[in-house]
Amino acid sequence: ETFSAYNELTNQLRSLVEAGTAASLTELAIRFSAFAPNIGLVIPGAKSIQQLESNISAVCKGPLPGEAVTEINRLRAEFLP
Repeated sequence: ETFSAYNELTNQLRSLVEAGTAASLTELAIRFSAFAPNIGLVIPGAKSIQQLESNISAVCKGPLPGEAVTEINRLRAEFLP
């Protein structure tokens, strides 16, 4: 049941990526987390220089649009316990 909820949440978040809000789920997550007022620190992992560059690029793009943040918070409330 939990797996199904996470799977559906991921599918819903993927729709934000498909709508052009971010280039990938990773970028969406980094931008959401890095600029959330209630998160003090984000430490994304990177196994390659390319991943590190992508992570830095995500942060450099700045915060997500307000509508996207609202939608992510709505989805979190709906799918996460």
